[in-house]
Amino acid sequence: MIEIKFDCDRKFETLKVKNFVENSIDLILEMLKNGSDEVYVSVFLTNNDKIKEINFKYRNINKVTNVLSFSQNENRMLDNNKNCYMLGDIVISLEKILSEAKEQKKYFYDHLLHMLTHSILHLKGYDHENNLNAKIMEEKERDILLKILNRVSK
Repeated sequence: MIEIKFDCDRKFETLKVKNFVENSIDLILEMLKNGSDEVYVSVFLTNNDKIKEINFKYRNINKVTNVLSFSQNENRMLDNNKNCYMLGDIVISLEKILSEAKEQKKYFYDHLLHMLTHSILHLKGYDHENNLNAKIMEEKERDILLKILNRVSK
């Protein structure tokens, strides 16, 4: 189950972005083979000002970032008595993703897919706190992105 909240000042095609995010997360989770429990992820799509606020409130870092990941990693029972694995929450500044994509000469949706993959891996426990962990995480990102690209191009 993927819950998406959209609160961004810039003019993005809300439905197109939401559908892309939902479909991308489904594919990423499929690549990570999450088992039989339903997985819950919440995504907050916002702007630079709001992500900066959240970054300061929860991490005491007073700057804009592209994505924040807050893992929960626990099983919960939903209202319909169905077991659900609460993976966590993702906050994305679409404004930052767009500016980075332009800087890096990438397509917006390609960069968004990369950042979604990156954030899901953080929720799954991957990090880049040291060179070894960064290398492992980057290899996993590349592996997932290549698998998605191969699937989409067929």
